[in-house]
Amino acid sequence: MTVLDVLAGSEAHPYAPGLAAVPAETLAAQGAEAHLVALGGDGAVRARCSLWWTHAPRHAGAPAGALGHYAALDDEAAAVLLGEACARLRVEGCHAALGPLDGSTWRPYRFVTERAPKGGAAAPPFFLEPDHPAAYPAQWARAGFAPTEHYHSAAGLLAPAEALPLPEGVALRPFDAACPDGDLRALHALALRAFAQNPYFTPISEVEFVAMYGALLPVVPPELVVLAERGGALVGVALGVPDLLERARGGAETFVLKTLAVAPEEEGRGLGRALLAHAHARAYGLGFRRVVHALMHGENRSARLSTRAGAASVIRRYALFARAL
Repeated sequence: MTVLDVLAGSEAHPYAPGLAAVPAETLAAQGAEAHLVALGGDGAVRARCSLWWTHAPRHAGAPAGALGHYAALDDEAAAVLLGEACARLRVEGCHAALGPLDGSTWRPYRFVTERAPKGGAAAPPFFLEPDHPAAYPAQWARAGFAPTEHYHSAAGLLAPAEALPLPEGVALRPFDAACPDGDLRALHALALRAFAQNPYFTPISEVEFVAMYGALLPVVPPELVVLAERGGALVGVALGVPDLLERARGGAETFVLKTLAVAPEEEGRGLGRALLAHAHARAYGLGFRRVVHALMHGENRSARLSTRAGAASVIRRYALFARAL
C-alpha cells in the first residue's frame, strides 16, 4: 500500500467505492497543509486524511499537529495512513498528533466513543452531530492514539416553564435577521472571549465565523437566537437549531442547543442559566418538545447547567484523541 500527499502535486487517483474525496475547495478554505491518501494495489484510494501543523492547537504545552478529514475503508489502509500521517507531523516539528480535528475545534472534530451510554438502542444522530463508522476509534487506538478530552450530548423533554430572571443590568434583544452580519460579528467577538479557555482553543477569523454561522441562519428561527446585552455590549448568547435529521425522518419535535456562551466577566451571575431557560421557553412556544444539549465538554459550565435544566440523560459520548510523537 502506498501513501501520497496529493497537495504536493501528485496525479489524481480514483476512490474506491464507499469512500468520497474531500473537495479541493474545502482543503483550500480550511488551510490544510497536507492531504494524504493511501492507495490499494489497484491504485484506488482506500483511506485519506488532512494535516495541519503551523496553526494547530498545542498539546501539553508543546507543538502539535491536527489530523482530520479522516476516512478509511479497512483496518490495513487505516494503519498505513495513520503511520505515515504521524511520521509527517514528526518531520514538521510536532510533538503530538491530535484528532480527528479538521485543523481547528471550530470545525468538525471528535469521535463518537459510546453510542448508547445507558444501554439499549442508540438514539439516532442529530443535526450537526459528528458521525462515522464505528471502527474508526479502534483504528486510531491500534495506531497508538488514546482519548485526551471527553465530551457528551444530553437530551430531555421540554415543559411549560417561566424564563428565569436575568442578572441586574442585562437585557435581551432580538436577533437582527434582516441584517445579520452585525450580530454575527458581535457573536464572533463574544465567542473568542467566552471559549478562550476551552481545551485546544485556537482563534477563528471573523470571515470564517460569519460564513459558518451565516450558513445556518436559513434554518434557524430568529426566536432561537437569544442575545443578552449589558450597556449595549453583547455578553451572552444561546443559539438553537431544529433537528433537521429528525425532520428528514418525519418528526419535528427536537431542537438542538448548539451554542451557549457567556462573557468571562458575567460568569457566576446566573446569566448562563437564565439564557438556557429563555431558550427552552422560546423553543417550547415554537412547538418543540425535546432538547438536545450538544457536544459539551465534561468539565464545562454548560454541561453542569444542562444537568440542572433537566436535560440530564446522556445520549452520546465522544473523545478527542492524541498520540505522542
